[in-house]
Amino acid sequence: MSVRRSVPTRNKRAILRAISVFAVGILSTFLETEAMQLSETEAIRLFPEDPPGSPAFFREVFAFDGVCVSTLKNSVVLQIEEVARAIWGPDWRFQLQHLFIPSWPEALDKGCLSYCQSLTSVVFGIDSRLKGIGAGAFSRSSLQSLILPKGVGVLEKECFAYCTQLTLVSFEADSHLMRIGVEAFQSCACLQSVLIPRSVEGLDRACFSQCSSLVFVLFEVDSQLKTVGDEAFRGTKLARICLPAGVTCGCRVLVHSCVNTILVGGEPANPFCGLFAGTGALPHTLEGPQDLKTIGASCFAFGRSPTIVTFESGSHLTTIGPSAFTRCHLRSITIPSSVEVLCNECFLGCHSLSVVLFEMGSHLTEMGNGTFQDCSSLPSITIPKDVMVIGDDGFSKCCALVSVRFEVGSRLTKIGIEAFGDCSSLPSITIPKSVEAILSNSFAACHALSSVVFEEDSHLAKVGNGFF
Repeated sequence: MSVRRSVPTRNKRAILRAISVFAVGILSTFLETEAMQLSETEAIRLFPEDPPGSPAFFREVFAFDGVCVSTLKNSVVLQIEEVARAIWGPDWRFQLQHLFIPSWPEALDKGCLSYCQSLTSVVFGIDSRLKGIGAGAFSRSSLQSLILPKGVGVLEKECFAYCTQLTLVSFEADSHLMRIGVEAFQSCACLQSVLIPRSVEGLDRACFSQCSSLVFVLFEVDSQLKTVGDEAFRGTKLARICLPAGVTCGCRVLVHSCVNTILVGGEPANPFCGLFAGTGALPHTLEGPQDLKTIGASCFAFGRSPTIVTFESGSHLTTIGPSAFTRCHLRSITIPSSVEVLCNECFLGCHSLSVVLFEMGSHLTEMGNGTFQDCSSLPSITIPKDVMVIGDDGFSKCCALVSVRFEVGSRLTKIGIEAFGDCSSLPSITIPKSVEAILSNSFAACHALSSVVFEEDSHLAKVGNGFF
């Protein structure tokens, strides 16, 4: 009988890095060999010429059918269009198939090779000085693979967007890349994997969105990544991603993605603002990690999962943010004793929510506006004693609600506008003596309400219009 042994996570990462380095080496050798074999009828070749004492001057030599067009430029920005147009005319973007770029250019112009529908390969010279690739530089071209020079610091907006045949993007060792711009690789439908250099600090909005074949995103060891923008991986096939420790995600980072496991620094991730909004790939039962302090705005909003949420013992969670679970398919949640604030509409419209429990010794002080509004399956609630405010519409339209209890020693001072409005099944309620204000329509349209009892020594001083 054979025995299968699992490979330690650290060894797996080492193996992945080794495979990546090996693949990049092979690809580099192949592309450089291919470039050397290109005929002058297939390629535009650019060769530097540094006149003595004038290092900023370069000669550009474009070769086509044995005819050379030379221009002398006082620039370190590679400008292709004007010379290529002189050779091929207005249809030059449909003629160019291969391009060899020497070491001297420091930047590629905005859109310089966009819509080059025949361009399949680009090779950069050894020790390239290239630092920047302009917005849309290669967008909608037919590039199949690419190795970017290590000096490139920024990939600007849409620089490789809609390169639908691009299958592999690699970066030279010791890359200086710091930012991958907005929609930089959007809709690169054949891109399957990418290794992000350790120097990268920011992945901008939608940078890999709609990369419908993307299944692996890896980060080099000691990654400096700090931010990941909205919808960065929208529409990908990523099932798992490990973000470097210390990263901050924007709202809706993984919206409409297939991610069901997210790690940060090798540990389960804190749910960031909008991180899983609109997804359905999360496990049905979710346990929040102990060190999680905030569930951000719209974190699980409109999601089909999770349906049951609990938190590790000793949880440090203090805040459940605005619309955190709005209109998701949540059925049950146990809120840790450390939670102090339930923000506006955090459980709004959770029609399947039937169990809400607060741990003993809850520190909850505030329920925001619309906290449990339209939770139409919620039958009962026990409100912790430290809660001082139930916001406007806090439990309005909870049509299944038949029991509202306040813990002994309640410190509640205000019941907001329509806080229990349209709770059509609620038969009775006892108002704590600490309550000072019951605002307008707090119990409006509670058709079954036949008993309202105020505790002895009530502090009630204000009752709004339409109290009942």
